[in-house]
Amino acid sequence: MSDIQQVKDIFKRADVSLVRDDCWAVQQATVVKHKALERLAAALKITYSAPQILRAEKDEAVILVTGKLGEVSEWSIGEACVNVNYKVSGRQAAYVYAMAEKRAKDRVILKLAGLHGIYSEDEADDFKQPSQAQKSTPAEQAEQPQDDSAAVFYEMMEAAIAKCATVDSLNTLWKKNNATAHDMGREVFDWFKTECGHRKAHILEISSAAASAVADDRVLHERNAA
Repeated sequence: MSDIQQVKDIFKRADVSLVRDDCWAVQQATVVKHKALERLAAALKITYSAPQILRAEKDEAVILVTGKLGEVSEWSIGEACVNVNYKVSGRQAAYVYAMAEKRAKDRVILKLAGLHGIYSEDEADDFKQPSQAQKSTPAEQAEQPQDDSAAVFYEMMEAAIAKCATVDSLNTLWKKNNATAHDMGREVFDWFKTECGHRKAHILEISSAAASAVADDRVLHERNAA
């Protein structure tokens, strides 16, 4: 059985659809999109413990994530270091914490789902998706689900969520789009809810870290003044 077929079988057993461009082969590796893995995790009811930050620098983050599926637990580490294993270009903002968390969670999902030897799209720039014509034979393209409306929603919301820098902007996005997600089905709604929750936790974590840094600076300033 091919790796791509294995991915399709796991998603089918979990009653999770694979929309167009969710899975492909590149450089002899089988790659799955992050958002598809998030949908799988929601369907399997994978839960996570609070992430542990192992390294926190301006341009680098290393995060340990532990996930649980029933009585089985797995852990993995996600790393992101700007211009080392996480490339940004031009004025593009670098979200090292978000990328490290994505990588760690995707690795945990793949382990718990039994998808060994399969990779998440966020593992490396070299895993970027090739064109439709390059990635599969005509027969494979024909059997791939063509749920364009869901695919477009996933793409739009993934980009919109990533741009939310405050809880208020995230809440506004949720209020405007949760009804649409609900109408598309439970799978889409659960994914949207999960992604918004992850982004909110990330925003609050960054805010807390910033507030702590300000408080430390104030204490140091007062000590020096004394």
